[in-house]
Amino acid sequence: MPSLILTGHPCIGKTTFAQLLSSRALNHPSNTISHVIHIRESTACPDQTKAECYSNSNMEKNTRSSLKAEFDRAVMSCNSNGSTSSTLVILDSLNYIKGYRYELYCISKAAGERHGVVWIMSTSDELAKKRNANRKEVQQKKQQIVDHATRVLEEISNIENDGYYDNDKMMNELVLRYEPPDIKNRWENPLYKVDVSVLPWGKDGTSTSKDDEMKNKKEDESSDLLVTNQMKDMNVKDETSQSSSDTIPPKPTEKKSASGFKRRTKKSSAMQQQQTTSSKSQPKVTRQLEAPAAPSSIPSSMASRNLKPDASEQSNGDGVVDKEKKKIEDVIDTILDSFLTDTAPLQEGMSTLNQISA
Repeated sequence: MPSLILTGHPCIGKTTFAQLLSSRALNHPSNTISHVIHIRESTACPDQTKAECYSNSNMEKNTRSSLKAEFDRAVMSCNSNGSTSSTLVILDSLNYIKGYRYELYCISKAAGERHGVVWIMSTSDELAKKRNANRKEVQQKKQQIVDHATRVLEEISNIENDGYYDNDKMMNELVLRYEPPDIKNRWENPLYKVDVSVLPWGKDGTSTSKDDEMKNKKEDESSDLLVTNQMKDMNVKDETSQSSSDTIPPKPTEKKSASGFKRRTKKSSAMQQQQTTSSKSQPKVTRQLEAPAAPSSIPSSMASRNLKPDASEQSNGDGVVDKEKKKIEDVIDTILDSFLTDTAPLQEGMSTLNQISA
């Protein structure tokens, strides 16, 4: 059965992406997927929260082994039942270790099924930290006011019980230990990159809200007004300074005569006339203030080092990349089209093949 491995930083939107991916896979025009198995920490370790799963190194090791065991059971059970092409397995976790992703690749290879990696990334981790803080606050409120007013229950009914991390320190440590996937590795090929900062989206697959767009427009207009006002002020100052320099004649400098030789103190009248005519013929040059360059946003995420333009980013004649704004559902459809049609099943090698005795 085909399997997709989701990887990325914590609280970046992997679970929401996995849910959209599963719904789009069931409704794919090819009708090759009839069932989806979604594996994550809440299913592999149901008696532990996400913070407990990554509280220390021993718990991390147990969590990884539980996720790998459930992934192995799902792949092998579907392979033994003969429903290899009709079930899609999605492993929704951090998967931040390169060797761990190789072990998952070996499981799919032993089953002789298709295998792919989806890298969910973003150029900033501030949104992930805010989302984690919101989850923590909501989960704490939910535990305290379960038996309270129905209005509060309606507000938190749509919130997912995806768990949260205790503090930002734990998230920073997980980010530092994250090893980004590389398309050069055969166990991470094909690799599908989804940058949520370039393609913002919500739970329903829509783009940014209208309020954010209006705020961005207002900020751009205000910045343009500031730049034009500064240009006008600089032009006025340059013109006044040049006019004052033209009207006030320069003070004659006293030339000291050295001992031992004579210095020419006066210039000829013809030379003075040539200099005055050349200075009048030259036009006045006014300096214009160039628009300040946009500050280079230094991303705090390690994922931005491997960002490359996708097929949706078309370059114009000047070599500038234009990024199209589209829904995340379209991105998921392109991933499914490529994975279900162009990706060939893996074949087990001679080193891991079961040798049948004579």
